[in-house]
Amino acid sequence: MTFLRRIRVVVGLSLEASFGMSVVVVAVAVLALLSMLLVAVALKLLVDATIDHSTRGVVIGAVVAALALTASVGWLPLAASLSLRLQERIQTTLDRRLMTLTAELPTLEERDSPQFAETLQLLLTSDRFPLAGGLVTLASVLGFLGLLTTACVFMGLQHPLLALVPVAVLPLLWVGFRADQAWDRARQTIAGDQQHSQELYRIATTPEAGKELRVFDLGDVLLSRHAAAEDRVRRVLNRAGLRSALIRSVSWLLFTGGYVAAVLVVTERAIDHRASAGDVVLVITLALPIVLLAGTAGPYLSVLSQLSAAAGRLSWIGAIAARSTAPAANSRPAPTRLAHGISLVDVSLTYPSATAPALQEITLDIPAGSVVALVGDNGAGKSTLVKLLCGLYHPTRGQILIDGVDARDIDNEQWRARICAGFQDFVHFEFLARDSVGVGDVPRQLDARALDAAVTRGGAGDVITTLAQGLDTQLGRTWTDGAELSLGQWQKIALSRGLMRDKPLLVVLDEPTAALDPAAEEQLFRRFAETAQSARASGTITVLVSHRFSTVRFADLIAVVDDGRITELGSHQELIARSGTYAELFELQSRHYR
Repeated sequence: MTFLRRIRVVVGLSLEASFGMSVVVVAVAVLALLSMLLVAVALKLLVDATIDHSTRGVVIGAVVAALALTASVGWLPLAASLSLRLQERIQTTLDRRLMTLTAELPTLEERDSPQFAETLQLLLTSDRFPLAGGLVTLASVLGFLGLLTTACVFMGLQHPLLALVPVAVLPLLWVGFRADQAWDRARQTIAGDQQHSQELYRIATTPEAGKELRVFDLGDVLLSRHAAAEDRVRRVLNRAGLRSALIRSVSWLLFTGGYVAAVLVVTERAIDHRASAGDVVLVITLALPIVLLAGTAGPYLSVLSQLSAAAGRLSWIGAIAARSTAPAANSRPAPTRLAHGISLVDVSLTYPSATAPALQEITLDIPAGSVVALVGDNGAGKSTLVKLLCGLYHPTRGQILIDGVDARDIDNEQWRARICAGFQDFVHFEFLARDSVGVGDVPRQLDARALDAAVTRGGAGDVITTLAQGLDTQLGRTWTDGAELSLGQWQKIALSRGLMRDKPLLVVLDEPTAALDPAAEEQLFRRFAETAQSARASGTITVLVSHRFSTVRFADLIAVVDDGRITELGSHQELIARSGTYAELFELQSRHYR
């Protein structure tokens, strides 16, 4: 992406945040520039009129100079206030755009990509300030370039060579930019020592470490290591700061020498009556805003570099989201009911950040209306298989067929709208209890009957009765008077949320009762099985995931997953009769609860 296209991204973000405020900020920058120029021109007129004894000229020059000077200073509070408010709006717009881009990604494939995660993290942290102040930065840089151009014109009218003097400030900006880069490299060099120093400080000052610090007498050890780390940081920063200061000082001395020479040339011309005293004042006066703006514009080159990189990252994420959310050319609607079921044909999946596959050569037929249990050790691939069924990932090899149609050809959004799901890594939505459950089916979120039915299905009735205001209770301790739930209670709320939808085609319960005791888990699983039996008419498939074998023995089909493969498949009775892994683990777990 070219620099100009990235600038368009920055300007577009600002205009999206506030078109009117963006226009005003640019206008204020232009007016501030004009005010500075008017001050110089007015002083020239004032001096020339004074020497010529022109009362009218003196009055006009004095009035224009006073107004221009007042305006140049008076714009500052307004510009600062508008810039701050615009930056706040841009940050809000940026946050909203990033939330939209990430939330609307149809799968987790892009979100789990290391490059995507790193880019998003940069946009959420270090890129926020450059993007928020992007338009202000651009306006300031353009204003500075406009001032330089005008100064070149005015001084070139005195002598052609003098037009080069204002341009001499540009190398200063480059020197400042390189000095800033060197400073950044120095800070990167000492990042490890700074992190170590901060960690030592945290250990020494937090109560959690107090017991071990005193028992092992570690106070002096921490202090000496902290002092050594800080000493290394100071040495590096002092060297970088001294080198930067020397380079900047020499550069400014050279620029100052050039401007002194320019003043002497104009002064000599005035003595020879080839220029007026006002021309001398004009050249001297033009030096002041250029020097002041050069001092503040130097860091803008660094900011522009950061801004360009940030805009590139924002555009990259936007392109990824646009490509991912584009509807398939031949997308088919999700079925209204399952007639045959779901088939996985030689399915393998390798996560974006992994080298080894999480699932390998999975072939599995799940008949419509059946209850399937996935069992196996942690990390065996059960949850990955669930993500594939939910359309959160696409296989890297093989096919998933829904009633004989490749899942890639079915509208993903419609398919997920027919899924009920409870996950082991559920979210603690700190909403009103009714909303924490109701968001499981947004169109029916306010339906009291649907809420009551979901609470019953998820076994959260006992949780709701303990809440002071029932479903109208605010959940979460981050809220004043908010009710904090135990992990098991939160899980029941999540289960109820996951079972809000009626007439689903797929019900997925991935370790939905991990925070519950075995007896409560078995009771809930039995209820799920009964619900699944009543849903057979619509062909609903229920997939249960658990590491407790005893609670899934009522499933029609049990798949033992090990190291990304299905190693055993059958009913509880069939697997017990085979005396394989399932039978062995079932017996071991049964002994534990005897």
